[in-house]
Amino acid sequence: MGRKREGPKGCLFYGHSLKQLDYLRDDQAGRVIKAAAAYFLTGEIREDLEPLENVVFGIMREDVDDCLERYREVCARNKANRSRSSLPPGEYYVLPDGDLD
Repeated sequence: MGRKREGPKGCLFYGHSLKQLDYLRDDQAGRVIKAAAAYFLTGEIREDLEPLENVVFGIMREDVDDCLERYREVCARNKANRSRSSLPPGEYYVLPDGDLD
C-alpha cells in the first residue's frame, strides 16, 4: 500500500473565482484550471500564462491557499483534541446499544 497523502483530498473554488473563467476563451480557461490543479497538487506556479490568465489564476490560487490554511487549522485542532483525550491513541468510546434512547 502506498504512503498516506499529506494535505486535503480536495479543494473548494468559490463562485467569484469560477465566474472569472467567463472572461476567458475556452483554451485560456483550460490552462488556468490546469494551473490551479497543479498548484493544489504540487505547489507549482506556472510561468507560461498570459496576463489575463495570470489574473484569474491568482484569484483561484487564493482559494487554494485558503483551503490549505483551513485544513492546517483543522489538523491542529484535532491534534490538540487528541492530546486532551483520556483514551490511549487509537482507542475510542463505544456506546452500548440502547444508551441513545
